[in-house]
Amino acid sequence: MGELTIFVVVNNPAMGSAILKSADGGDNWMTMAEDLSTLHHAGSTIELDFVEEQVGWLSVFVPPASGFASLHSTSDSGKSWAVVNDSLPRPGEISFLADGRGWLGGGVFPDPLSQSQGVSQTNDGGLTWSDIAISLPPWTGSAKVEFQLPEMFGDQGRVAVGLNDGIMDAVVVYTSADGAASWQFATAIDTSANPETNATTWSADFLDEARWWVVGQPTSGVVTTLTEGSTVSVRTAGRPDSDVLDLLAFDTTDAWLRTTDGLWATWDSGLSWHPLWAEVGLDQGTSDEEVREIPACVDLRTALAVHSAPGPLFVCQLTSAGSGFFGGWVFPREGVLTAEDALREWASGPTDEEALSGFEGWDFRPYPGVMESITLSRDGGTLDMEIGGLEHVNNLSTSHGSGVFFTSLFGTVFSDPSVDSFVLSVGGASCPLQILESEFCFPLTREDFANSNF
Repeated sequence: MGELTIFVVVNNPAMGSAILKSADGGDNWMTMAEDLSTLHHAGSTIELDFVEEQVGWLSVFVPPASGFASLHSTSDSGKSWAVVNDSLPRPGEISFLADGRGWLGGGVFPDPLSQSQGVSQTNDGGLTWSDIAISLPPWTGSAKVEFQLPEMFGDQGRVAVGLNDGIMDAVVVYTSADGAASWQFATAIDTSANPETNATTWSADFLDEARWWVVGQPTSGVVTTLTEGSTVSVRTAGRPDSDVLDLLAFDTTDAWLRTTDGLWATWDSGLSWHPLWAEVGLDQGTSDEEVREIPACVDLRTALAVHSAPGPLFVCQLTSAGSGFFGGWVFPREGVLTAEDALREWASGPTDEEALSGFEGWDFRPYPGVMESITLSRDGGTLDMEIGGLEHVNNLSTSHGSGVFFTSLFGTVFSDPSVDSFVLSVGGASCPLQILESEFCFPLTREDFANSNF
């Protein structure tokens, strides 16, 4: 499949379900299947994976009591779907290869001694499934077990498994040299820092068969382990403690880490982490004095702006130290609010009622948990962010009217010099944006973050 081809599944109670396709990296979208209601029921979870532009798979799981899980395939880019299996062994994510091998599962399974070990494999396009054969370490006991789906590099495979028994947290990496037919223990990485920790969050990302990243979250901070062959280097990152949600590694030195309190970057293999944005939780009525009580906020006088024309305006403001981000989407009605007006209003608050005439419902909407519903990916210099969740779709939709969506997630555009554009996908609708070089907008560099006090 071409690097610029993207498939998205929309599954929203208010908007319905559909398959969308972009052949140009997200600039333009076409609807491949307008109604998937015949494939699933209300409340279903839908997973999608395409291996070629025409060929893909879609799984449906109806939680929680029914246990119904089915698999469907397409050979015409999602226009039509055929049932492959109407009784999948478990719910979860799906991942396929062009030769018909695929994996299903992942997630947390409390009983490591049961026959169901969390990931199933198919060699015939999903017709039949069997559990992958992974022997957990003998010290596992009654540990909680969390699987990621395998990643394949030719016949070489890698899979990460998280273990937690209330005393010790570890991420165990298994390898396969025979196309995922068998798996062997490779290494166990201790992610414990506090013996009283009874839950851990972690994520792994494999660059290739010899190099991988593992990030864990003990209570004392994030431990990053970069493994190259038989060499394991443990890095302790000096940053606030928070739950790990996702890891996106680009090479052995650069990676992004998504956590419950923000988005972070490292450019030195995890020796140090820098905030690409951080949650500060401001409201519209927050005064300058109150803002300065927040450690991440020092000054409100520097503003940045990104927008597409035509389309909504995104306003992002940061501290003078370049250390904290907060911003929002503004949907002005035509001829009411200009970019410059929006920047001034964002910095000072809506004091001129006449300037906001016709801009009904103008408000700020903080969503501290927004990071849980964002998926990150990057293609060269373009960053893609896909937002899921009904409330987020509604508040980022032009049909919502003139609301302001308050979050700091787009500070990333200005802090990583290798990103020069980004695409926002909300409910299957794409909004390409450009960075504006003006008196209101300037790019930050890695040095800005290295010199910050955040």
